[in-house]
Amino acid sequence: MTLKEYLNQRYRPKTAECYLRDITQFTASCQNAKNAEYTELLNYLKELRKTQKAASLHRILQGLKKYYAYLVNEGMREDNPAQSISIKDNYRHLPVLPQSLLSAQELEEAQSYILTKKYRYRLLKHRDMSMLGLLLHQGLRAGEFALLKTEDIDLDKGTVFVPSAPRTMSRTLALESMQILPFYHYLQGRNSLIKSPTDKLFITKTGEEERGETLHYLASLLCPLFPEKKINPKVIRMSVIARQFELGHRLQAVQYFAGHCYPDSTERYNLSALQQLQQEILLHHPLTGIL
Repeated sequence: MTLKEYLNQRYRPKTAECYLRDITQFTASCQNAKNAEYTELLNYLKELRKTQKAASLHRILQGLKKYYAYLVNEGMREDNPAQSISIKDNYRHLPVLPQSLLSAQELEEAQSYILTKKYRYRLLKHRDMSMLGLLLHQGLRAGEFALLKTEDIDLDKGTVFVPSAPRTMSRTLALESMQILPFYHYLQGRNSLIKSPTDKLFITKTGEEERGETLHYLASLLCPLFPEKKINPKVIRMSVIARQFELGHRLQAVQYFAGHCYPDSTERYNLSALQQLQQEILLHHPLTGIL
């Protein structure tokens, strides 16, 4: 089995392609890559740190781990020298700052604004309410809106299926009762917006498939409600995920809800655990807490 075949069997095409590119760059710069040891890999990564961001460095490291896992799988090595290496300042491990998020009350205020706002066009009103509902209740990523198809909304079961994306996993989420009627009215009149046949769920007012511009515009309408905070789809999504922990849901359930590939991506939204950790630091290591 070739390295490319190995990666394509285990990872999504874009992920496999990315890993293969990083591995190819590594093997080209390291004369004896197959037999490289722990210290050689550290030196390689240290050199890259001079020009690469932590997130990029983390991706490259993951590629190296896959490369040596492949060699072990093929019997070319007995160990994986990259396995115990980690990037401590990788962005996925950084905690979310509570003050940058919307509180439960603020999320409710945003929802109330959507329900009471006066819309110029009736059909666009139902589309906008449907889109903002998926953002405020299910916390969908901006890029996921363009992936949704009409068949992904099941009003009988009250669910939405979110297809997998480059950075998120597929999942089926429950709709809130207040979301059902706007979706029903939007789906009833959606064909009047379409210029050419498409199964994409959201259509712009010009008849094109939604690419995310409308969502950012709708999120900007909420800015006057919270002038001291930066409001955009990403901040709202982060707030919704953090809210799941406040409601008492476990890590695994919140990870599924958010579509995260890694549990540590989800764990940083657990603000109550972060606050508890900060209190323990202040109690047992007061000087460290002050610093």
